[in-house]
Amino acid sequence: MRRGPGTGGEILCEFLSACGAKIRGQGTGEIRVIPAPLHGCHFEIPGDRIAAGSYLAAAAATSGDVTVRGILPEHLGSSLLVFRKLDCLVDEGKDWVRLTRDGALRPVPELETEPYPGFPTDMQPLTLPLLAMAPGESRLRENLFENRLGLAGELNRMGAKIAVRGRLAVIHGVEFLTGCPVEAADLRGGAGLLVAALAARGTSRIAGRKYIGRGYEEPEKNLAALGAAIRIVE
Repeated sequence: MRRGPGTGGEILCEFLSACGAKIRGQGTGEIRVIPAPLHGCHFEIPGDRIAAGSYLAAAAATSGDVTVRGILPEHLGSSLLVFRKLDCLVDEGKDWVRLTRDGALRPVPELETEPYPGFPTDMQPLTLPLLAMAPGESRLRENLFENRLGLAGELNRMGAKIAVRGRLAVIHGVEFLTGCPVEAADLRGGAGLLVAALAARGTSRIAGRKYIGRGYEEPEKNLAALGAAIRIVE
């Protein structure tokens, strides 16, 4: 059986191995499964790396201080590197990551999405608002999916200066974003709008909450617990 590398596949292999499966080649482009009887086991599933990265992005956008627990920091390696390039302070332990920011965000001249363990395409819409608020020019290239820079248009409505050229976004950071009505068109784009709205001056109204709810459990309650002024409007 062939697969692409990625944390989901590796975790599945670890689980099946704990159940007695004989699997060879984990972490490579090809794995081999040898038939073997399976049995029950105790297995702890780590937290989702993109959900964790989303809350860290919210901290980065707002000069906050957030610790996410129950995750494997190595699964967020490339994302944490980008946060550090943005001049955020990142600390990590066995199953937690803490992010703080004190000072202006720093632009990232060249950033591109890649298959795991590279920078995740799902973190791209969460990073775009940060680059939009980083003084100077940043360039972000989406290599994995077409038409995944649509969030730029909504951010521009909030005052961002983002020019999209095919799969490349050229961002000129502004001092601040301004709250306004925006609309989420997909899951991660909606999360990116949440990040932008948390940092923007004024009030934002985000339509398309149904998309955000597909990937996050009660994000409004979690963000409110972190100090955000957020509520659901029916």
